[in-house]
Amino acid sequence: YTALVDPYAVSRIEITRGPGSALFGSDATGGVINVVTPLPRFEGDAWQRQASAVAAAATADRSLIGRVSAAAGRRGSGVSIGTTMQRHGDLRGGGAADVAPSAYDSIAADATGHLESGRHATTDDDVDRIVPAVRHAAQQITR
Repeated sequence: YTALVDPYAVSRIEITRGPGSALFGSDATGGVINVVTPLPRFEGDAWQRQASAVAAAATADRSLIGRVSAAAGRRGSGVSIGTTMQRHGDLRGGGAADVAPSAYDSIAADATGHLESGRHATTDDDVDRIVPAVRHAAQQITR
């Protein structure tokens, strides 16, 4: 339900056409829409923080939209929170034609965090240790 996605809390949208069930589950037979939220990234070992605010207004539906967000972190870790509030009135078309009822209010909140462990590549020692354990577990399951 993409209508429930807060557009002010989206970093990018990825579209994968065709069957994606191997990666995304059996319901992804026609394709996948992946909505990616922003990940707070910081450089340096000292803790840092940042904040932002966005406001928008429109006359066609007399809408007011506001978003505030804050993030804190340092290299390898971060957390962010944000909230978006929307108030939309009835849509007024050209020639004084109103589309009623079309008014709605919406409040959305989000939180994102990440922690990098420092190991990004698998070493040969890891493979030598993990593969026999996986083989042993697979043999136990098939018995």
